[in-house]
Amino acid sequence: MYGGLASHGGFIGGFIVAYLFLKKKKISIRKISDSIVPLVILGEAFVRFGNFMNGEAHGVPTTLPWGIVFPQGSPAGDEFPNIPVHPTMLYQLIYNLIVFSFIWFYLRKKQFSDGFIAAISIILYSVGRFFIEGLRADSLYIGPLRTAQLMSIILIFFNESFNI
Repeated sequence: MYGGLASHGGFIGGFIVAYLFLKKKKISIRKISDSIVPLVILGEAFVRFGNFMNGEAHGVPTTLPWGIVFPQGSPAGDEFPNIPVHPTMLYQLIYNLIVFSFIWFYLRKKQFSDGFIAAISIILYSVGRFFIEGLRADSLYIGPLRTAQLMSIILIFFNESFNI
């Protein structure tokens, strides 16, 4: 059995710790989050590369030409021996790089209210994660939705509702 930490849980835990720390120091979380959240998304791109090297966070079988056969001993190789699967970890890596690049090269140069860049970053990440998660083979479910899809929906509406 394989296991690991989920990125949504890491984001939420990191947010809670940062919120409590910044509140104690009387620093605006909205200002700081505009600098930190895009970098977290960039950091997760590197995490997804690690998932690729370990054959974790893998997709379902595919006949597409870019399907990858992972070696035995990896989560993907053990679940689908000698069968090409969607490299969902690479999809997420590429998507995260696109989101980060959009924010870094386009949004960062414009004037927005504090927290806007963080909110857009989280919303864009969550939209991509929602769809990529639909191709994963190793998802946990809550009812009819995969846990990461449900968390993505919650993060989208949380950001929209509170304009963080």
